Amino acid sequence: MISEGQLIRAAGAPCDCGCDDGCGLERVRFFPRQLLGADDLNTEQRYFKEKLRRHNRFLHGFGVVCGCEVRLAPTAARPLQVVVCPGYVIAPQGDEIMIACPALFDLASCMVTSDDPCAFARPCPPITSSTPLRSLVYLAVCYTECTLRPVRVAPVGCGCDDAQCDYSRIRDAYEFACLDSLPASHAKPAVTCDQLCQGAILP
Repeated sequence: MISEGQLIRAAGAPCDCGCDDGCGLERVRFFPRQLLGADDLNTEQRYFKEKLRRHNRFLHGFGVVCGCEVRLAPTAARPLQVVVCPGYVIAPQGDEIMIACPALFDLASCMVTSDDPCAFARPCPPITSSTPLRSLVYLAVCYTECTLRPVRVAPVGCGCDDAQCDYSRIRDAYEFACLDSLPASHAKPAVTCDQLCQGAILP
């Protein structure tokens, strides 16, 4: 049984209840006649996204859950092309990546070794027969967001010429990237409890 004095002392010590914890997530508290703006609604979405990311990281970990087999799919024009089969991935940050249909990727666009800073720019890296190729490449998939459905934004004033467009939807998407070596998140260090306080992404 908690006495009233104990309850008052607990309420007066915010550090005891975790309210001062910078890792705590915030959500909007709704009340009658509340005026809500875009920031409030985005905060509400961000709360649930971060909850899901944290759940995925700490409970399930990250990596390929199913599918995503990489197979050779060469053509005469693209001899180093591969196809990534449909599958489901959890990224090290906790994001979900859904590859719903087979995705083609040309490894020649990322295997070029060159001192030219433009050599790795897409969609047209300067690939030539005299350019040496890397012997080992890691194909990675990254979570990204695409903005969709532009709509007209009502002007602040009364003018008719001030109307602008902004995107009204965000779609979960992904993109492929090539790596020379595995990232630190895929190493297997000795995990300690102190790493949780440091915000590390644990395997």
